Amino acid sequence: MNPTFLGKLVERIEHLDSSEVQATLSRLVRENGFLEVVFQSLKEGVLVLSPEGEITYRNDAAMVLLPLPEPLPEKALVSRYLKDIEWDTLLARKQAANRVIEISYPAARYLEFNLLPVEPEINEHPDMAFVAIFHDITQQTTRAREVMESERVHLMTLLSAGVAHELGNPLNNLNIHLQLMEREAMKCPSAIKARLQGSLETLSEELNRMDTIIREFLKAIRPTRPDFNLVDIRLLIVDTFKLLERELDDRAIKTEVSAKAEDELATAVDVGQMKQVFYNLIKNSLHALPNGGTILAEIKREGDLLRIDFRDDGIGIELEDISKVMQPYYTTKEKGSGLGLMIIQRIVSEHGGRIELESEKGIGTTVRIYLPLGVPQIHLLKDSPLNAE
Repeated sequence: MNPTFLGKLVERIEHLDSSEVQATLSRLVRENGFLEVVFQSLKEGVLVLSPEGEITYRNDAAMVLLPLPEPLPEKALVSRYLKDIEWDTLLARKQAANRVIEISYPAARYLEFNLLPVEPEINEHPDMAFVAIFHDITQQTTRAREVMESERVHLMTLLSAGVAHELGNPLNNLNIHLQLMEREAMKCPSAIKARLQGSLETLSEELNRMDTIIREFLKAIRPTRPDFNLVDIRLLIVDTFKLLERELDDRAIKTEVSAKAEDELATAVDVGQMKQVFYNLIKNSLHALPNGGTILAEIKREGDLLRIDFRDDGIGIELEDISKVMQPYYTTKEKGSGLGLMIIQRIVSEHGGRIELESEKGIGTTVRIYLPLGVPQIHLLKDSPLNAE
């Protein structure tokens, strides 16, 4: 519609007969309805603002993306609902503006925000001074951050692996010289040997602890190429429970493996690596059940994924600690290395899967694993120094 069409109509309305007025008004209704359909079909949120920042129009997408009440009250100032934008400054400038904003309600999103002033020569409505358009860029922003985080982790992994490898050589030398010292101590008089014995034992324990930490760390970060074989995951879990059967019985812990009979539970995994995953998860549950309890392994198919839940009714994890348990060296065990879950996460990732954690203090913990059915396409970089033995 010509932007001055309505103004010209008002000027000429005295000279039009009733049939011409009716035809003209019908045309306006049709065109207005068409524009309304167009605006409501947009995925972008659209707000029309008055010079003072009152919302005079909003489409359906704006109600979904933005924290706006339904119904929208009269004289609703946009600054009341989107407080992190400097509305007074932007509206006073009467210029186009662009921002990226983050909102937490009605859902956590990143939005690209464009403010466009309506040119006076095409604006016949005094309550229409600006058009604000909001585009959801959550996926793009999240993906970019994940790529940056992945690159950061990759660089840190390379650096850490190099440091751990370099520590191995002096550690071996220390062990050799400790053995020589122990042999010399055996030749000393009993009184001197007794004084040295405690110090030598402490040195031996600490060197062994350092060696264990380095080996566990390298195991946690070094990529390995899984040897995929088609196995029944239910039977693999049952076999893993049997490895810990005596310890489970001693602690009066009941176990159960649950699966739907009609579900296909066979998928391709590296048997040794996946058994290590299940073993570590069961051991974690053992530590969370000091006074007995139950460990349930539930297997089900979800689309083209196999979902495996390990659930215990143990002591659980504090809410503020849940985000820390996947971090290296974080542990609540007296002699834990803090690398168990990191190793689990690496193995599951190399199988093309993912891992989730849910826990509530005093209620229990659930570790959920998703594995692809079939053989995942995993490609390790041949030139990575981490692939070398």
